[in-house]
Amino acid sequence: WLWVNNKLMITKTLLDGIITAAYTPIKNDLIDLKSFERLITLQKKGKINGLVLAGTTGEGKYLLPEEKNELISTTAGIVSRETKIIVGIETSSIKETVEHINRINLLNIDSLMLSIPKFFGNNNDKITNYFLSIAGLIDFPIMLYLNPSRHNIDLDDELISRLTQIKQIVALKDAGTDYKRPFRIIPRINKDFSLLAGNDNLFFPFVENGANGIVSVLSNILPKTYIKLYENMLDNNKEIVINLQQKLNKIYDKIFARSNPLGIKYLANCLVLSFCIHYDGWWIQKRYKKISTNYW
Repeated sequence: WLWVNNKLMITKTLLDGIITAAYTPIKNDLIDLKSFERLITLQKKGKINGLVLAGTTGEGKYLLPEEKNELISTTAGIVSRETKIIVGIETSSIKETVEHINRINLLNIDSLMLSIPKFFGNNNDKITNYFLSIAGLIDFPIMLYLNPSRHNIDLDDELISRLTQIKQIVALKDAGTDYKRPFRIIPRINKDFSLLAGNDNLFFPFVENGANGIVSVLSNILPKTYIKLYENMLDNNKEIVINLQQKLNKIYDKIFARSNPLGIKYLANCLVLSFCIHYDGWWIQKRYKKISTNYW
């Protein structure tokens, strides 16, 4: 995004606009595909620009690659090819990451979303070498996922600039609170690189400072509203944008009163998008044990 003659102008990139961080409905310890189909159909009707499957909101850490492939095939069978599909991968080593990716059906997706292992801390060289190693083994577009509050790692401007030089890294989902970051780093990165807000309540300030869009949780249930918000940003209707953002922030405060994705799943359940909520300690412990046994 750029300010030209006091107007906000969009810069089109591979991943931009409204991208929904889809939740994963669970029933009897299995993916509830019927509920998931309803969710994806709602996204299609809302003309959403993209979907992140099996990310943090989608509880991807607790899903096997084969289960992620179920989500991919279901989504690809509903949305058009114009809707970008991104799949989350959260592992703890290069070997695990590459093995996990090799079991994912890459034919029907547009990008992977990779987190930074927590134990690296804020060591720029280790983080750079980690992604260079993965890029040397996987020739596929990658979205970096930065979430300082969840992962206890932040990236400084110099490191982000360095990582954008890796050919496979095409986007950054920034779930931090530094909404002025895009403004600072745009002069230092490739113009085709996507900078995406990762917090619904900071969408507009991120865009004002140069972001290309958002990976949104709230758009699970309000895709049309988010597209309306996005279109009004494009049309420079600042008063409408601020009004919509303020209304959405009230909902945001409620659904994030407890850990994500509990709030969005509860709200979706109330709206009959999904009939079952199993985001509790029992389910997480059971799934973690299952994955530890069957995969890692």
